[in-house]
Amino acid sequence: MEKIAKEIKPVVVDVVCNRCAKSCTTVHDIREFAELKANWGYGSSQDGESQESHLCETCHKEIVSTFKIPPTTTRSVMGVA
Repeated sequence: MEKIAKEIKPVVVDVVCNRCAKSCTTVHDIREFAELKANWGYGSSQDGESQESHLCETCHKEIVSTFKIPPTTTRSVMGVA
């Protein structure tokens, strides 16, 4: 006999840009965003803290354009990196 329990799992319904507070969901219902994660270690003023934020494509481009050393970019072909 199978015992079945109803489980309620959290479901992501949208991703919002931490910088501009706009949705990262496109007109085609696709979520396009950059994820920024930080884990601060010993000696940091934020020692032991972890942070996660999301940026929409526009904000990501604006922030990256200020970098003195640009990030490495790779292109995927049909979903294959």
